[in-house]
Amino acid sequence: MTNYKHLANLDELRLMAGGNPTKMAQYDVKKRELEQIKAKHFNEEHPFVDGFNESYLSELKSYAEANPDDESAQVRYALQKERFTVREASKNAHIDIRVAKSNLLQKVQEGNVTEADVKAAWTFAKKNSSVENRVLYSKIKRMVESAEQAE
Repeated sequence: MTNYKHLANLDELRLMAGGNPTKMAQYDVKKRELEQIKAKHFNEEHPFVDGFNESYLSELKSYAEANPDDESAQVRYALQKERFTVREASKNAHIDIRVAKSNLLQKVQEGNVTEADVKAAWTFAKKNSSVENRVLYSKIKRMVESAEQAE
C-alpha cells in the first residue's frame, strides 16, 4: 500500500515553503496530487472529510477490511488515517512549542549548540514567527558559525 504521509499535512508544507519558488512548486504538485486522489477515490457515499472524528476513521477502516480488493477503499482509509494522525499530533503542538523553545534557550545559555539546533531553531522560527524567535534562530546560527571558525 502507498504511503500518504507526504499528502497528510499540506498546511505545514505550505508554511515551510515561505515564498521559496521551488518549495512552493513542490507544494502545488502535492496539492494537485491530493486533488487527483480525491477525485478518483472519494465520492458521495465516502466523502473526503477535512475535519472528522475517530468514528469516521473506524468506518473507513472496517469498510477497507471488508473489501480488500477495493483499491479506493484502501486509499481512502490510508489517506484519512495519515491525516487523522497529523490532526492528533497538532493537538499537542502548543506544548511542543514551549518545550522546543525552552530547550533551545537552555542550550544557548549553556553555549552547547549544534547544527541540528540551527535547523530546529529555523523550523521553530518559521512556524512561530516573531521577532524574538527569529533573534533566537540568528543567535544560535551565529554561535555555531563562530564555533566552526574557531576550530
